[in-house]
Amino acid sequence: MSIKISTLLKKIDLLNSKENATVIIDFYNYIQDKGSSENHIINNLKVIIEYVSYLNETKLYDVDKKEHIITFLNIKIKDGLIDPEKRWITTWNHYLNRLKLFFRWLHNYHKTHLQISYPVMMEVQMKIGLRRILSK
Repeated sequence: MSIKISTLLKKIDLLNSKENATVIIDFYNYIQDKGSSENHIINNLKVIIEYVSYLNETKLYDVDKKEHIITFLNIKIKDGLIDPEKRWITTWNHYLNRLKLFFRWLHNYHKTHLQISYPVMMEVQMKIGLRRILSK
């Protein structure tokens, strides 16, 4: 059974950090206005909500090192006995791509809409030059 956008929006309201919740709602409005499909919106929101839940009280603006993201992504790595075909790589890459999209948006949103420069966000953009894990 697939999840609905309304359910995800309720989950956003339950997040510990209201500042992060506001940022996610702004991102949701952006991808909705852009004409993204419902599945694309759902996939992005699920990953971002999970990441913010992982951060707990840490603000998205405080994510300034790729290690903050890598530690989250590495939770998706499964042991070879549990996943001998290494299907976790697809999940890891999926989460990476969603997070890269989000952080690009976050950087550009502040640069254009709020007229604020966040050099830290730019640094994250450069450092997030994380590469996808290639499967065989």
